[in-house]
Amino acid sequence: MKIMFISSAVSSDGITHLNRVNKRHINYVQQKWDYIFSKAVFKLLKFNFKGFSYSSVSAYPKYSNELYTSDVMMDEINTECLGGINLPIIKQLVWMFRLMRKIEKVVKNEGAENVIILTNCIQFLSAWPVMRVARKYHIKTVAIVPDLPDCDMCVYHGPQKMIKWYKSLNLKYKKSFDGYICFSKFQMDYLNRNVPYIVMEGFCTTEFELSNEQQSSKFVVMYAGGVRTEYGLEELVEGFLLADIPESELWIFGNGDYVKELNNVNDPRVKYWGVVDKSVVLRYEQMATLLVNPRPTTEAFSYLSFPSKILEYMASGTPLMTSHLGSIPSEYDDYLLYFDQIDALSIARNLIEVKNNVDLNAIGQKAKMFVLRNKSVDVQAKRVVDFLESLI
Repeated sequence: MKIMFISSAVSSDGITHLNRVNKRHINYVQQKWDYIFSKAVFKLLKFNFKGFSYSSVSAYPKYSNELYTSDVMMDEINTECLGGINLPIIKQLVWMFRLMRKIEKVVKNEGAENVIILTNCIQFLSAWPVMRVARKYHIKTVAIVPDLPDCDMCVYHGPQKMIKWYKSLNLKYKKSFDGYICFSKFQMDYLNRNVPYIVMEGFCTTEFELSNEQQSSKFVVMYAGGVRTEYGLEELVEGFLLADIPESELWIFGNGDYVKELNNVNDPRVKYWGVVDKSVVLRYEQMATLLVNPRPTTEAFSYLSFPSKILEYMASGTPLMTSHLGSIPSEYDDYLLYFDQIDALSIARNLIEVKNNVDLNAIGQKAKMFVLRNKSVDVQAKRVVDFLESLI
């Protein structure tokens, strides 16, 4: 069986290049996720795995200094990143038709009955060429679904009618696959598809094994991610200040629409670190006393997506307190602390409670053992490969 993975995977050298040519700061979270996952699958399948990835160079000249991007072959994951002309619309059209030809060439060489296509792209610009070839040669297709088009947090630029049309195309193609790898069991209800699927909340890596940071002597609450109002940041700050725990600090990392208000908080205990390299975030996660995820449970994304930060937090060995999102399976309950509600008073009460009455080190280490044993990238890659093989 030949597994083709259509993604946005970029190596660390590639990300260094992107940071040099792109004018906007981008975290490249999806690109890194795809690369790590590709590496794990390639380790299992060797050259029965073939990948094609989308270049993440932004549009020239407004957002990038690079007009032409060359193809880059990442031998370590047997994946080719397809370059092109970095002009709006032209880049996307060139990518779509080049990808279609690349897929078709592999299908002809391997035989359609031996190929299955996996994609982690929610945009129709990847789904369209995949579906064109799949329907022509009767090939099975599977989509990884980290987020649904109606619930993703991507920032789209352009007229609202065009954005709405574009998202409708994303959803149309999202509903066209023969199988799904979901990040929440509720996603299948939304997609309304009676096809095979598995639930995989994501994966954790062993990056924390490379460092052993000393925990802060203070009671440090830390949040890293989107600094957005809809993610409960305002309630978190107000709740922390209301708790007024002696010798405590609140560390916040990331970017979003709440940053301006956050910078106006006149209290030295609230420390906003901005956007930093992931390696820095990982160090601080080990130095903190308690990691938090205060996403409200009233929003649709609370049960239609699983925050990737949860697995990263748990792998750090530092305990995590989170809202009880609908997307969190019950198997996690013994390894997490939960906020009662996402409002300032409840958050303050919960922080005081865990500070005084919970063995935080014990629950943090227990959570770390759980995710490394059950949710590592190697474990999850094996689950995905087994699922894909079952469809052939």
